[in-house]
Amino acid sequence: MGQIKDMGLPFINNYNKNTYKASNQNWSIAQNDKGFLYFGNNDGLLEFDGSYWELYPLPKRTILRSILAKGDTIFAGAFEEIGYYVPGTDGKMHFHSLVHLIPEYFRAFDEIWKIHNTSSGIVFQSFRFLFVFNNHQIKVIEPFSSFTQSFLVNGNAYVIDRKKGLFRMGARGLELVFSDPLFQRTEIRSLLYRGADELLLGTSTEGLYILKNKALETWPSPVNNKLKTYELFSGIALSENFYAFGTVQNGLYITDRNGRIYQHINRSKGLQNNTILSLFEDRHYNLWMGLDN
Repeated sequence: MGQIKDMGLPFINNYNKNTYKASNQNWSIAQNDKGFLYFGNNDGLLEFDGSYWELYPLPKRTILRSILAKGDTIFAGAFEEIGYYVPGTDGKMHFHSLVHLIPEYFRAFDEIWKIHNTSSGIVFQSFRFLFVFNNHQIKVIEPFSSFTQSFLVNGNAYVIDRKKGLFRMGARGLELVFSDPLFQRTEIRSLLYRGADELLLGTSTEGLYILKNKALETWPSPVNNKLKTYELFSGIALSENFYAFGTVQNGLYITDRNGRIYQHINRSKGLQNNTILSLFEDRHYNLWMGLDN
């Protein structure tokens, strides 16, 4: 088993809701070309320029679950709302809805949980549909059962269909990658690239699996039992060949590519809360965590 570092904890800067003056939950994180940080907050789009915070609520005051930065445009998804924020002549961010481009039959789509920038366009994912925005048009992709999660890995968009399994978005639509009862038993919380056509699947309750050559096997790593015990919620690949895994019950684990635990940070070590809803590494290699409370 790898030893967890207890000495030399990194510098942790906690921003509480009294500082940024918005809700306690931050569901997604992005950074624009200027280096500004953006957060999908319960109260709307939260902007941080390094010194000051600004909140931009959605027109219907709904929870902003997902965001994506492309240049200075911030794409946004919420309850039965998709669109984008752009800076106006006043320097403020202004929201433009894209719902009018969706055929009326598909407008009851519930929450948008993820947004991805793909070669086919901007993909908005809800449990009920995928919306692909390109050239001022929206294409709708329906699931076989329901979509549970989606991920962008090496420029490819992947989506989980609860009954059918893992699909990749291609030029002709969804292409089945792998089917297994695992996708019905548990939630897939992360999907990470390991090279040579190898993917690392993170589940909420069964730990980590490697998918290679159409075969799924448990990843025998020191971090695996920790993620099973404390329930994985979020995971990203970091620079310098590290991974970051956020849990529901015990904060953050940082590991090397072999799953050896390099660092564990939780409430007793400086975080405000043990549930990590979102993770993001900025261009200066700072790791941002959107917490539950």
